[in-house]
Amino acid sequence: VRCVQETGLIALVSTLAVLGLFVGLSYNEQESSRVIDESTFANIHEVRTQHFFLNLTVNFDTKTLSGSNTLTLQSQTRRLQQVILDAYHLEIKQVVDQNFNMLDYEHVTPTSDQKDLGQYLVIYLREPAKRGEIFNITIFYSTAKEQDTISWLEPEQTAGGKYPYLYSQCESILCRQVAPLQDTPAVKATYSAVIRTPKALRPFLSANETDSYEDEDFRYSSFRNDIPIPSYLFAIVVGRLEERQVGKRTAVITEAEQIDECAKELEDLEQMVTILEDYIGYPYVWGAYKIVVLPPSFPVGGMENPLLTFASPSIIVGDKSNVAVAIHEIAHSWTCLLYTSDAADDLLCVDLGGRRIIKKKK
Repeated sequence: VRCVQETGLIALVSTLAVLGLFVGLSYNEQESSRVIDESTFANIHEVRTQHFFLNLTVNFDTKTLSGSNTLTLQSQTRRLQQVILDAYHLEIKQVVDQNFNMLDYEHVTPTSDQKDLGQYLVIYLREPAKRGEIFNITIFYSTAKEQDTISWLEPEQTAGGKYPYLYSQCESILCRQVAPLQDTPAVKATYSAVIRTPKALRPFLSANETDSYEDEDFRYSSFRNDIPIPSYLFAIVVGRLEERQVGKRTAVITEAEQIDECAKELEDLEQMVTILEDYIGYPYVWGAYKIVVLPPSFPVGGMENPLLTFASPSIIVGDKSNVAVAIHEIAHSWTCLLYTSDAADDLLCVDLGGRRIIKKKK
């Protein structure tokens, strides 16, 4: 059985071109040079995020996420006195260190020439951190109802029509509206999360689910991603969702009302991943590959979140003629996910460079 139609094969080749630039490099290698990213306020040359842990409650009534973000940070300078994070449209409630001591902070709105970058959070340490020292900071906060990263859908905007729905789109500098962090592709970090949702709804993140349990009213889901990623690749979707395996490593996620149709259309995902591995000569390192078919309001064809591609329902047409989008997004599991630029302004350079390589190969 041919898993990819001719149009899909053409798309596969065109989206893979750039991979030759990166095969054999270490996916968790942090760039040691002094990069410049004008899209972040964070003091990334003085301190770097190693890991962050989100403990959040999803509230569809207020259309907010609330809880905390605990960052594991490493000082890059001899005497680190403050940590600066990107934090936009967030209500900061409290900041504590790893010993639960309260820390002073300022939530700053910049001058007009930087207003497009949002706001930033300056956290003052009680004692300076030495170069190489690793420490934790926890910020308690909630998101704003009016922001650009998370789309909150009413039940009538979904296929089922009974339950609300949300999805995020953090590319390129919008994760700062989900959590206070170093929102730049120059910093790559692992992350984990515990997400509390209404019991009838299920969350998925760009991470592996490690545990899930329920009480009378809520579902508690734990996630972890042990491969360092830039912040713009954080993703969350919550809804009345169903997951169906279509291969050993691959699955389709969507609302129950359209799971049969979507799973049939994308039944060849496992073979697509295998073809890409064979072409590149480097294994798919993320473990699972899942694709979420979102409601029609999703604004792009697809988004290459790690382990969890977001796709428009426009790719489901009944004859697999639009599965080329899935092939393109799977290819990003090597480029843009394992390797990306150091500045948000340059996130498209990998794709553009790939097209040039294809022309040379031809």
